[in-house]
Amino acid sequence: MRSIPQCSSFSLDGFPRRSRSFCDAASGTDRMVRPTACGSLNNDFAVSFKTPRAFDEDFVISCLIAIFLVTHGSNIDMRNIVHSVTDFFRKVLQSIIISPVPLITTTSFHSSTTTCEREQDDFDKVLLTRRTVNNFCQNLPENWKELVDRAIVSAIHAPNHKRTEPWRFYLLGPQTIRKVCELNAKLVAEKKGEKAGERKLERWIQMPGWIVVTCRSDFGEKDEVQSMDIPSGLAREDYAACCCAVQNLCLSLHNAGLGTKWSTGAVNFDSRFHDILGLETGEYSIGIIWFGTPTKIVDAPIRKKGLQDVLILHP
Repeated sequence: MRSIPQCSSFSLDGFPRRSRSFCDAASGTDRMVRPTACGSLNNDFAVSFKTPRAFDEDFVISCLIAIFLVTHGSNIDMRNIVHSVTDFFRKVLQSIIISPVPLITTTSFHSSTTTCEREQDDFDKVLLTRRTVNNFCQNLPENWKELVDRAIVSAIHAPNHKRTEPWRFYLLGPQTIRKVCELNAKLVAEKKGEKAGERKLERWIQMPGWIVVTCRSDFGEKDEVQSMDIPSGLAREDYAACCCAVQNLCLSLHNAGLGTKWSTGAVNFDSRFHDILGLETGEYSIGIIWFGTPTKIVDAPIRKKGLQDVLILHP
């Protein structure tokens, strides 16, 4: 007698909380099935699982008849009704089976799980291989604007506790880049001398792509900017959200083959820099993001602390 696979109850999103006893036809052993969001189950998946080797029509009909008899008591004439009830349930069952239900096998679950694990590895690789890039090719790729647009979409999906969406992204053109570079060179010259300023100008003007990320908190009727010293204040929450957005931005560009550098030099906080960009009152720079095609693959810096140094386990 072949058995019916045991199916657990379904959650509202269509994914089973637990599913087991999908038999491996080759080994005859049971495997735990771990549905994931990576494609093991989808919206087209019906509530009933069925495989060619895990279904017995007579067994199901017998169960349905037993339920019918228990429900209707012992007052019915078994001899007159058993055949009609059997035919009725058989037709119902066949109509269900004929309906298009995808065949879910252990192999397909295993294959999808493997795909999910591979995608997870690929995603972790993106996280682990992102680097601060200092040297870029002079020209941006032809589709650079499309890549930037996609990266900004990823950026604005960063965590945002207060749902204020405080981030703004300024994509600078050649004229604005020149103004920012000259202002920065002037600031450096004032502090370190003319030659240092000239070297800085020559260095910065070579950066191919420029994005300035800013934060603009909306304090409602309170026009004054709240202090970052308030632990749960809006100012701190919005700054954290913008930093998360910068990370998303850089990771997306890295995944597209572009390198980035997040610069928080003094020019970011100069009022003249704000005037060049036309920032609103209360809006401030999170940093300049340079981007472009790296001239070489940068080695990972040596981490001073490992997992055992930063992970604290509590009972």
